[in-house]
Amino acid sequence: MAESGARIRLYEASDEKLVKFSIGKAAMEGLAAANRSACFHPFTLSVWVALSCIMIQLLDWWPKPEYGLLGYFPGLPAFGCWGAVIMYLIDWFHRPPFEAASLDLLRRPDVADIAKYYSRSPSSGFFILEYDGNFVGLLAIDASKDSQSQDTVMDIKKLSPLLHTEKRKGLASHGTSSVATIRHFYIDEPYRTTGIQEDLLAHAVQHTFKADDAVKEIKATTTSLIPYTQKCLRKAGLDTQTLLFCFLHRPSSLMNINIPTVTAFDFTGRIPGYDDAWCDPQDEILARVKSAPPGALHVIIDSVDTLASDIGSTPKAYKLIWTLLGLITTRSEPSFLILHLQSCPVLELLTQTSLSPTLMHLTAHSPAIITHLSSAYSTPPPPAGPAEKFWSVFIPFSERTHESERLVYGPEGNGTSAGVWAGKDTREFVVEVLVRGGSRRGVERTVEGWRGDVPCDLCALESLKNIWYRRKAEEARPDPTQNVSFNLNLTPSQEKSRAQVPLPYAHEGKPVTTAGAILYDPDSADDIDDDDPDEDLDI
Repeated sequence: MAESGARIRLYEASDEKLVKFSIGKAAMEGLAAANRSACFHPFTLSVWVALSCIMIQLLDWWPKPEYGLLGYFPGLPAFGCWGAVIMYLIDWFHRPPFEAASLDLLRRPDVADIAKYYSRSPSSGFFILEYDGNFVGLLAIDASKDSQSQDTVMDIKKLSPLLHTEKRKGLASHGTSSVATIRHFYIDEPYRTTGIQEDLLAHAVQHTFKADDAVKEIKATTTSLIPYTQKCLRKAGLDTQTLLFCFLHRPSSLMNINIPTVTAFDFTGRIPGYDDAWCDPQDEILARVKSAPPGALHVIIDSVDTLASDIGSTPKAYKLIWTLLGLITTRSEPSFLILHLQSCPVLELLTQTSLSPTLMHLTAHSPAIITHLSSAYSTPPPPAGPAEKFWSVFIPFSERTHESERLVYGPEGNGTSAGVWAGKDTREFVVEVLVRGGSRRGVERTVEGWRGDVPCDLCALESLKNIWYRRKAEEARPDPTQNVSFNLNLTPSQEKSRAQVPLPYAHEGKPVTTAGAILYDPDSADDIDDDDPDEDLDI
């Protein structure tokens, strides 16, 4: 009996014929959309009507009302004849490139031996989507060293013997590239309206990033002729245009700027007072955003405090951000404004609800803070401890900059605020995530770990492993409250109430200032007579 429900599985040898047929069908699917678009183009309709009218005029097929209803039919064959001719010509013109593209896909090495090719990297995968045992669609993601190669088997055979041998060895090698490519994506037409393609894409993307940390990005090629894949990829952020404006760091140090969807603007060399040709960058930034093509758009500014310093005015920087946010929120596709900045006056303005009711604020902290709170205050992060207690201690402590710096730069610190080294070229961070608005009520705070530029659970951080080991050791100890005739445990409501009690001598990050005073009790030998201040002198 076939399994009920939807499931995603890996490619099997028995799927070869169906998979190759679906790949070819997906490549030819754009032909119908191109023909339909061309047929209903105003110019095509005008030509069709004009040629039909000329034919009707030459053959005298104009309507003859005296014959009643049948008198209006003589001209219809002219429209039908020229309609068939025009559709044939459009298909004849469009078909060759689509057939060539279909053959090109079927002749590539990944289709020649699917199982072998997609086993070369743990992040690669050829996924089959089924529903009630019936084939629904497929998605192939390639993270091998040849993930960006477009060579076919025929192209490889045309190479010289030496290059052919090297290419064959490369196809047999194993490894993971930093850039993965979605090579094939197809969903059967009856299932597209359900949005099941989004689940398939999410599963494949999650597998790619989790299987190997070497993968940093995923590339995909889309076309407006196949709208369901374009919409799905765009919703997942794989077809999103990105505008990167850099004032502090070089663009190449932040992300891969060689991607077609990324456009970087380097302002690091434009410094007011040092560059004679310096001009206010506000107009250029607004012009670039306004001229961005339709679709999803991400605007990244690094960093706002440097931009405000260059402009020389915090209100001007805030007004620019407000204008950019207005341009982004009016776009038809979901778009984001991503700002990087240090602690500065602009930060307080940007986090207010008057600018935007929705906000995601990420703050990076050193793992030393979590370790210190866990050992000194017995306050591990959730889920190891109560969330209310953790945040009541973590928030005021993180706001006391001098104490945080002491943990990092002190005798036992690692000497850098750029995270803890967890391996070669890999640092670990603890990121405080504040989310406001959207589907959430109020403000939601969470804390998560980062290894390099990839988020992870706090349990996965090497720098915090002692916390979890200590926690497990404490849980393994015998509980003295067991086997007693009375209850010593607290209910969840009691634990919540206890966590809300402020710690002694804690001032919530606000130093308590009191007027200084000297209290002195006079001794019997003291002379406090203001009338004769020299009475105690022996003269």
